[in-house]
Amino acid sequence: MNNNNNNNDLVGPLYAEAITETNKIIESYISSNGVEDISKDKYIAPIISGDRLILSGVRGTGKTMILKTAEAVMKKQLYHDIFEEHLPLLEFFSESNTFKKKLLPVYISYSGFKDDVSLESQFELTGEEIRYAKEIFRGYFFMSLLQQVLAVIEEMNLDKNVNFNLFGLKTKFGIKKQIDKVIKQYRRLGFRELVKSRKNGIDIGLKIKPLNLGGDGSLSTSKEETITEVTLNDMQRTSLFKETINSICNTYNLDKIVFLFDEVHYLKYLQSEFFDVLFGFRNFGKISFSVSAYPSFMDYGSCFDIPDDAKELSVASVLYKPSKVEFENPLIRLVKLRLKTYGQVEIEEIISADALELLILLVNGNPRILLQSIEFIWRKNNQKKINMNNITQDIIIDMVTSWYIDFRDKQAMRYKTNIKKVEDFSKVIVKRLSEYNKRNEASTNFFLLNDEICNHFSDTIDLLQYSRIIDKLRIASFGGSNGTMGKMYLLNPMVGWYYGIFSKAQVANLVKHTKESLDKDKKSQFDSLNTFLTNIDESYNISCPRYKDNTCLDAKCKDAYSEQWALCPFYPGMSLEVTTPSYSEVSIDVLNLTNFLETKLKRSDIKTLKDILDRDIIGLKEIYLIGDVRAKNIYYATREYIDDNLS
Repeated sequence: MNNNNNNNDLVGPLYAEAITETNKIIESYISSNGVEDISKDKYIAPIISGDRLILSGVRGTGKTMILKTAEAVMKKQLYHDIFEEHLPLLEFFSESNTFKKKLLPVYISYSGFKDDVSLESQFELTGEEIRYAKEIFRGYFFMSLLQQVLAVIEEMNLDKNVNFNLFGLKTKFGIKKQIDKVIKQYRRLGFRELVKSRKNGIDIGLKIKPLNLGGDGSLSTSKEETITEVTLNDMQRTSLFKETINSICNTYNLDKIVFLFDEVHYLKYLQSEFFDVLFGFRNFGKISFSVSAYPSFMDYGSCFDIPDDAKELSVASVLYKPSKVEFENPLIRLVKLRLKTYGQVEIEEIISADALELLILLVNGNPRILLQSIEFIWRKNNQKKINMNNITQDIIIDMVTSWYIDFRDKQAMRYKTNIKKVEDFSKVIVKRLSEYNKRNEASTNFFLLNDEICNHFSDTIDLLQYSRIIDKLRIASFGGSNGTMGKMYLLNPMVGWYYGIFSKAQVANLVKHTKESLDKDKKSQFDSLNTFLTNIDESYNISCPRYKDNTCLDAKCKDAYSEQWALCPFYPGMSLEVTTPSYSEVSIDVLNLTNFLETKLKRSDIKTLKDILDRDIIGLKEIYLIGDVRAKNIYYATREYIDDNLS
């Protein structure tokens, strides 16, 4: 997606992080979801009740918005006296026991984590080094959580002149400066250097010393030991971290601290350690958590058991389920609110009801792409009202090329596949759907794959799904007496139109036909892997990541390679993990900013994408003639580029 779409005067920000005002976040969620009692919303309720929740769904479905809304609600309730002038909003807060608990919400995003700590690829490490990396991550994880807890306490203006226990040290809020310093050391040294020093038994001085409180400031943690400073080894101890959280909760009279973890797939191979640490909190009442990530990237570790430890909910829109009305209405409310709030216009002035209905179908209910589509078409239409005849083939080609195909190609480096292979795979599906639609008056864009196909082309399918080109709907039957089951997918209707699988008459009746084909289970079926293998020359399109990066040139897997492999069966121990470049090496030139803005940034020694993120919005707007609006646009354009190309 190009950065020009960050200035959305009509529909407002496309990213939840760009909405910073508490009331606007809550109002936006309430309006778009139509909830009368936010404490009963199926996504928000578990989080603000202090329960554990895992949110899964592809990009743009609203996972971050759910976490940010829950955070806003909990902050508002925790210090509702600050917001007394906004009492009308409080009527959405149930008088049930949900809000009797005193919860401190702490939002943490791992976007860009790999670059923040110079996290190398797993295949570059030995087994021993991976073990050290996981131990070091545990210490970093605990310290970064405490850093964010203290930051929220400071933001909420809670009393800072109180004592609490930090990893066995009796201390005060001023210890935050030392924690900030430790986190900076972690990032400055990077995991590579920390692993090396740990392996060689070198003490690099990562520690926290007691503040002068009178006495030695230490607390006895057991009969045998007394902690006089917090070392790297201490930081990794779950028991000491729990003691610290318990002390903070008691000091501030909190029932529990609720951690809201976003974008955990950026943790790469450390995800398993992340979930194993969370497993250690399962019987600890002072900590709860919610986690958001794209499901195909999630590694739950060796201990974490979802049914026992957290409820898992999919945020992805399921086409026309449970009903067409329930699928469309929340999105219509979202568009109404955005147009009124940011464009100061009524929805009837911008888009007709039937055009909006078609757009909702075309984007398969993805909120971000829907808003982006309305803004894009409205501007292409000379800022005139969008009617059905304005949604043209040329418009579709522009949107699909920029938002789906280009995005797919940029993301391909993350997967054990390649563009030619993905294109050939897609052509097989498109050809079969086109043939089906030529034979039938009512079109379909649903298809069914057997498990053998899904396993062999696992990364190709994941890439298409992550790029929102296809969406997984459900498990379905191939029919017949043996009752074989497979995975049913939807080819995104906008992408289907782009590839020409519909006739003109079918495009005119797309909403009706799609609903009908879903209700009547009309679909194309692929029950033989050979259908794809005969159309994809895998010996020519070798997609093994070690072959592509020239680590291994002996392609023994040429005729047998499977995207499902984690390790090479021909060379034991060779990881097939995919690596991506660091944003500290990417110039700001890729953002296609104006010459004026690019010159301003470079004169301020901002030359890479990492430089922009390090400055943050506050630092950017201090640059002469940049200002608040431009700073936000530059910052979010950078975040979007990294998400689309490097993450």
